[in-house]
Amino acid sequence: MSSIYRRPIIQRKRNIGSWGWILHFLSIVAVFTNSLLFLNGYDNFFMTLVTKAGKKPFPYWKLFQFIIIEHVALVVIVLLRVIIKNSPYWVRLFLQRRDYRLKVNSLDQE
Repeated sequence: MSSIYRRPIIQRKRNIGSWGWILHFLSIVAVFTNSLLFLNGYDNFFMTLVTKAGKKPFPYWKLFQFIIIEHVALVVIVLLRVIIKNSPYWVRLFLQRRDYRLKVNSLDQE
């Protein structure tokens, strides 16, 4: 097997392409699944807090908890995506310089 097949030729890419969208989608799906797992694990804890306060929980209490936890997690994700840049400043500067050099070299060759 090692003598018949060659190692694949490496092709450099500028970014990870469609994998970025796949990871973004999986992070959003993870919010929903983790919220459901959290509610299943801590169901008794929330119910005892409500019943000890002397209040009767309304029928859709689990749905309300799920919506609140899920929205909080999604807001945190959106805030982190807005606050944190996709790439550091030095990487953007390097890419701009490289693009400029390629543009100048292509103009010189014409």
